[in-house]
Amino acid sequence: MADTEYISKEAALACFSDWIDRYGHEHTADEMVEYQRIEDLPVADVVEVVRCRDCKHYKESKLLGPTKFCYFYQIGTGLNTADDDFCSKGEKGEGTK
Repeated sequence: MADTEYISKEAALACFSDWIDRYGHEHTADEMVEYQRIEDLPVADVVEVVRCRDCKHYKESKLLGPTKFCYFYQIGTGLNTADDDFCSKGEKGEGTK
C-alpha cells in the first residue's frame, strides 16, 4: 500500500482562501470554481492509528521476562505484539506499564 498523507478538507479550503486573500482582491469566478471543486471532493474514510506502543492495553509481562503484549487480546489468546503493531481496538494511553 502506498504511503498517503491525508489532510482535512477544511485545512485545504483555508489554505486556498489564505492564498487568494494575499492578493487583496475580490475572488474571481475561476477562483470560486476551484474553491468549489475542493469543497466537492469526496472525503476519505480514515481514522488515526494508535500504535501498540501508545495504547493503554499494551503491557509488559512481569512473569515472562521482557515480553510486551496486548492486555486486551491477551485474555484467551496470549497475543504478543510489536511496538509498531496496531488494531481496531487501540486506545491512546500510557502503554507498556
